[in-house]
Amino acid sequence: MLVLSPIELPNDEHVKHREPNTLAYLRNTQLGEGTVYISEDKFIWSTDNGQGFVLTYPQISLHAISRDLNNFHSECLYLMFEKDDEQIVDSDSETTVPTTTLLDKYMNLSQYDSRHV
Repeated sequence: MLVLSPIELPNDEHVKHREPNTLAYLRNTQLGEGTVYISEDKFIWSTDNGQGFVLTYPQISLHAISRDLNNFHSECLYLMFEKDDEQIVDSDSETTVPTTTLLDKYMNLSQYDSRHV
């Protein structure tokens, strides 16, 4: 289960890249706007209120830059990851979004552009 929960952000000396204003989606469900942190051993996404998720690199089966607008509405970073359970839960709203197979467990991360608001 991928749970949006309070997370501890990595120490700056371990962060290799930081990308603010990033929208996260699980399949087609938007999780919110936040910041991506790429550290030495983890991929972290966190909202401004400190809710987010952490994926260790062994959990990520595939990552790619997707420019295929037929499958997603914008260019994005595509992540396919392994999780044991079959759902994602937003701990703030108690919303559960079911997932199906490993191939459907993916994350799309796209840069938020305020000009489109």
